[in-house]
Amino acid sequence: MLIARSKSSYEWRAVMQAISTIVDEAVFNATSEGITFRAMDPSHVALIDIQWSNAAFEQYSCDNEIIFAVRVDELLKMLKRADKDESLEVRMGMDEKQESMPVDLLTLRFTKYNAKRSREYKLRLLEVSSTQSTPLPKLSFATKVNMSLKSLIDALKDVEVVSEQVTIICSSNAIKFEGKGDAGEASVTFEQDEEVREINTNAESRSTYSIEYLMDIVNAVDDAESVVLEYSSKMPLRLEFIMPFMCRIHYYLAPRVE
Repeated sequence: MLIARSKSSYEWRAVMQAISTIVDEAVFNATSEGITFRAMDPSHVALIDIQWSNAAFEQYSCDNEIIFAVRVDELLKMLKRADKDESLEVRMGMDEKQESMPVDLLTLRFTKYNAKRSREYKLRLLEVSSTQSTPLPKLSFATKVNMSLKSLIDALKDVEVVSEQVTIICSSNAIKFEGKGDAGEASVTFEQDEEVREINTNAESRSTYSIEYLMDIVNAVDDAESVVLEYSSKMPLRLEFIMPFMCRIHYYLAPRVE
């Protein structure tokens, strides 16, 4: 049995929007410690890793390991029907009267605080074809930068005007986003301040990534409080999004050949 009650339905919606950038079908693993998800996109360019602690929920109960799969767009349709101030209870294996339910159904119950109305959906789960987990890449990074998400989005939009890819260059006191194409060149430089809270690097790092992938990622997780970028020269980029609830969202993005 699984019960996961969130103060706001926004939390599930934020997680599902992040997943929607990578895959169409999502396989979750629920244990007593929380809910996890990991997958790679079909082109093997990007990977997402989500760790959602049981402490993030108002109520959480999972008496044994449960693996369940959903179609991302179908779950998002239901979540988008909720108001941001509605709580959400996700339940599997047992209804609110403690009676057994079919294990191929996921129940979503939306409730507004101090209101007498509640709404309930039952989502048909997909068959889980494989329980083999996608391994995380074993990487060590030379550079770590903590910056506001808005600043990163603005820099990518500036470079996107002239280029389909962005080169990130980091030294001990600044991070630079560069791009060039047939129309011209663009460069955005940040020194450490309130927008870029931390720059930590062992050596100058320089690597190039797809702007299309990066824009899809940052737009999907646009409510994050900040983002941590970790990378090395010509190596994958890891982005950690700091969400306003206890959920860790990591993306890994493969470099482009310059």
